[in-house]
Amino acid sequence: MIKVVLVSLLVVAAALIYVPVRQLIGVGHVLSSYGNENTESCRLVEHPLLRGCEDGELHAETGTIFFACAINLADRSGWFPPLELANRSVVGSGGIVALDTKTLTPRRLAFESHDGEFTPHGIGLLLDPADAGKLIVHAVNHRRDGSVVDMFEHTLGSTTLLRIGTARNARLLASPNDVQPVGRTAFYATNDLATHGFLRQIEMLLSLRWSHVTYFERRGGADDTGAAAGGIDKWIVAAEHLAYPNGMLKHMKCTMKFPSPRFR
Repeated sequence: MIKVVLVSLLVVAAALIYVPVRQLIGVGHVLSSYGNENTESCRLVEHPLLRGCEDGELHAETGTIFFACAINLADRSGWFPPLELANRSVVGSGGIVALDTKTLTPRRLAFESHDGEFTPHGIGLLLDPADAGKLIVHAVNHRRDGSVVDMFEHTLGSTTLLRIGTARNARLLASPNDVQPVGRTAFYATNDLATHGFLRQIEMLLSLRWSHVTYFERRGGADDTGAAAGGIDKWIVAAEHLAYPNGMLKHMKCTMKFPSPRFR
């Protein structure tokens, strides 16, 4: 009887450590070694604006990379919910930085119609279907009153971002990581984790399939009050039962793709 119990416990222990060990070797590649290849033309860009940049996306036509940056690293170390950093006295002062890849000159884009509290995470771009001279820029913003997706309009070559809306939903934007706009006020967003505190560590360690991708669409009404401003907000769980969905990109055929480190 004792042997049966010991064998059972051994099987349970093996099952529990299998996923995290496979995660470290297969995703973390802790046993792998790497070298530089085809990096002769690469150049290091260092600038005070390019600090704590979590995500960036290239606008190929102008050769400009739009980065979502903390800028002030003291802010990031005090308040960043994805890392369980929760000093609510910190008001995020990050921004969106446009880097010209030809001159390697960054410039911070000034917000219009925005209160300035900005703790950025993922960012996504979309050519404005109504105006080839404009970009739609969506960014995840971990505010102290809850994470949101801020939606902006940017005129190419300008130094400003005009806020055209903010989307918030405590359940379907519980832990947003990345965002990809598919319209002026429509996007897909990944929620990387579904839990907080100790459970969050377990969820990550065991690669549990508790997370999801959200789709949002607003018709009419430009601000974050949704229907009360004359608009209608539509929220859908676009994909569920995912393990840590992180970055996301839009295929040319409008297929959404995102990594989810789940081993089968």
